[in-house]
Amino acid sequence: WVDGTPKQVSTSHKNFKEISALVKGSATFEEYVANIPRIEELLTPIVQLKRIASLEGSELFIDDNFQVSFKVDGNSVSVPNGIAPSIMAIQQEGGNLEPMVRFLRKLVDNPNKAVANQLWGFIQACGLCLTLEGNFLAYKNVNNDFTSIWDSRTDNSPGTVLGMPRSEVEHNPDKTCSRGLHFAAWGYLAHYAPGRKTVLVSVSPEDVVSVPTDYNNQKGRACKYKIVREVAQPEELKDVALFTEEH
Repeated sequence: WVDGTPKQVSTSHKNFKEISALVKGSATFEEYVANIPRIEELLTPIVQLKRIASLEGSELFIDDNFQVSFKVDGNSVSVPNGIAPSIMAIQQEGGNLEPMVRFLRKLVDNPNKAVANQLWGFIQACGLCLTLEGNFLAYKNVNNDFTSIWDSRTDNSPGTVLGMPRSEVEHNPDKTCSRGLHFAAWGYLAHYAPGRKTVLVSVSPEDVVSVPTDYNNQKGRACKYKIVREVAQPEELKDVALFTEEH
């Protein structure tokens, strides 16, 4: 029983063992009541997400249909409905929703509110993969000496942080080839200078300026990102929900 309502959990549930241990390990009714908040989190990811958002000091609001919104300067800003299955996927992958909350907080800090829908289209196209800091990962083709293919000068070596004034990045998504620090989904790499090195880049949602409308939302422009490392096979991350240095 949780909150006066009977709950059934099958043995196939991802968290069955932990839920069962909490119930069976409650020697008294008081201990069982104390364990109910954790049991609720294990049963319903949205409960955990709400708690984490509260601990992070976020003005994050989530209804029972996983519709997410923020309060920014007194105004409500919605996040695309497509985030719900991603929340569930992260819960099933490892149960760590802190990176998702950090991602959402950074997303709402983006001064271009239209980017939320553009960016989520990109993330769905390339496969959601977040970092512990709430950034997302994307790819970039570079020359064999790690310089930019565009100018053969800009260094894209692992560990490098690249940045430029946001005002100098093209914000119009209908202008597909223009100024900015470019990142891409794996599916786009074959269209731009294939056969060279590919690097993994970490991008904060607040630093994304636009996601061009061509190539089905598979590339984007930012004003800042970090080169994580070279990758020989970018598709290795397609089923990873949370990126750590072990990957």
